[in-house]
Amino acid sequence: MNIKNKFSSLFLILLISFINGCNMGYNRNTVYSNIYNDNEKIAQTSENHIYTTADTTKDSDRNLSLKYSGFLGVDAIWSINSKENGEITLDYDSKVNSGDFKIVLVNPKKEIENILIGTDHGRKTLKLSNGEYVLKLVGNNANGNVKLTISQSKNAEIALMEER
Repeated sequence: MNIKNKFSSLFLILLISFINGCNMGYNRNTVYSNIYNDNEKIAQTSENHIYTTADTTKDSDRNLSLKYSGFLGVDAIWSINSKENGEITLDYDSKVNSGDFKIVLVNPKKEIENILIGTDHGRKTLKLSNGEYVLKLVGNNANGNVKLTISQSKNAEIALMEER
């Protein structure tokens, strides 16, 4: 094999690797963005997300501020173990600059309840039956910020899903 053929082969290998790498990023974005409207995937997925940037501040396990960009997928924030007639209160302040963003509660039957979609602020008290619930953030190329405070009203134990 002469030198010209060696360089041609090397160039071809590098070109294929580069194109394949570009497609992997495209596929990743497609997979994550498809999660946003798929309640079945949201319910099953605990940690399947990416952020281009994420600046998280918390002053306790019950107060969370997140400034994010390029958020795709599902980020589980709190698990809630409810006894009979449990109740929690969620205070929220969300500002979405672009993309799609929502906060959902997944119940023990893997059903989704939308808490907020997009830019919104307020307070919701949620009545819970017996079982394990998960509060999740869901994004589709979202940029913005959100502040959350969760409090236990009765018969519910709240735990932060991961160290933030």
